[in-house]
Amino acid sequence: MAVPHCASDRRSLLRGRAPLVLVAFVFLAVVAAALVALSSTGRDFEARRSALCGEAAAFALSEAGIGAAVFDLRIGGNGNVGCEDLPIRHGPGSYWVETQRRANEQYTLTAVGRVGPQLHRTTILARVREESGILELDAVSRESAPIVQD
Repeated sequence: MAVPHCASDRRSLLRGRAPLVLVAFVFLAVVAAALVALSSTGRDFEARRSALCGEAAAFALSEAGIGAAVFDLRIGGNGNVGCEDLPIRHGPGSYWVETQRRANEQYTLTAVGRVGPQLHRTTILARVREESGILELDAVSRESAPIVQD
């Protein structure tokens, strides 16, 4: 096949291939749209996976806070560990615990674990049990749930 030397030869070559060019263009547009859809699905999945990991870590930190408050009570402290403005840093996040002494040797311990924007609150109502001189807390009730922020 000879190489076209003038504009009219080029137009005649394209005229026969116009449907093929149109089909190729439509095919490329469909492939591009599919790639965009897959890309956004991957980003959504990654964002959700990251949020779930943050929620699990915040839960673990709130539980660690409960343990720290129980230890503080055992050594004669008031059970308050850190505060929201000055939390205890631990690994990827932080926690703080507020402890309230109630009647009949009972305590309410409220711990909040935070990892990035994820918060988790664990609250237990516990009573003191002393055996062989060691202070122990028996959980009377327990609540644990993520904190939903607006």
